[in-house]
Amino acid sequence: MGQNKAPLNVLLYYPISRGKTLHFTTGLYAGFFEGIEERYRLAFQLISWALATPVLFYSGYPILSSALRSLRRLTLNMDVLVALGALSAYGYSIAMIFYGGEIFFDTASMIITFILLGRFLEAGSRLKAGNAIAELAELQPHEALRVEESGETSMVPVAAVQSGQMIEIIPGDRIPLDGRVVDGEAEVNEAMLTGDNRGVANYIAARCGITDVQAGLGPLEKAALIRALKAKGACVMMVGDGINDAPALTEADIGVTLGHASAIALESASVAILNDDLRLINTLVTSSTRCFSIIRQNLVWAFSYNLIALPLAVSGILHPIISALLMVTSSLVVVSNSLRLKNL
Repeated sequence: MGQNKAPLNVLLYYPISRGKTLHFTTGLYAGFFEGIEERYRLAFQLISWALATPVLFYSGYPILSSALRSLRRLTLNMDVLVALGALSAYGYSIAMIFYGGEIFFDTASMIITFILLGRFLEAGSRLKAGNAIAELAELQPHEALRVEESGETSMVPVAAVQSGQMIEIIPGDRIPLDGRVVDGEAEVNEAMLTGDNRGVANYIAARCGITDVQAGLGPLEKAALIRALKAKGACVMMVGDGINDAPALTEADIGVTLGHASAIALESASVAILNDDLRLINTLVTSSTRCFSIIRQNLVWAFSYNLIALPLAVSGILHPIISALLMVTSSLVVVSNSLRLKNL
């Protein structure tokens, strides 16, 4: 809970502080072109200063404190870079209030906001995966109905059952331990316990042209197999829809589940196909390839823009206002290029 507190702070504060900071800064940008009275200019600068301060030092406190701890250890982490950028923009803007010049309080606020937003989304993803594993663990029975030597039964912890002792399974109960049936009859859903049988898996594999088949695997065995493949450098996609697929879906680089998947499988997967048509996996791969292509195009554009614009801005050839407008234009180019994904 403590790790999620700061991101929530900045997200809740963002519409008021970050948005208002941008409003007043936009007024200053407009004044650069149209002119603005000095008293209004100073008022806008002071208000922007007041609004940016809590975003940087309250919401951004975890970043600043992490950067300080890193410097004390004589190491440099990512928070040092973030803190340096935000504090530089903040400190420079304060100086420009007194010496005359453009301020960039909105930049300091934006740096903190975007970083914490990213961490908030990342924390949500980790929590989602952790909850899926916890739900799967809850499905494992913690107690068993042990048959005593007298013939009576007693409920005991699973760990208390010794090898060679008998347990009684009531219809509808989950089977808590491995064993063999010595008395009675019942139908058991083995797929929930050990995975699909080899006769099904070999038939399907032959139809799909697959030669390497691993059948009869339990939840943890599937996850272990995926870990082994990843250890060899493979990028692994796991497709599953059952409760017993949840650990493997979480372990895989890409977890894909289908339309009628269990709730735990849906929580564990990174991609959900809305129906049970396996042919859509090919569409998923094709769409992902095009998506990464557009991402690479955006990275090339952004890198090229910064390679040219940053030296000009540092040297003073580009005025800060012009630099800010060019930055907005660059962002619009990236967004417009990304919107082509709607046509996939």
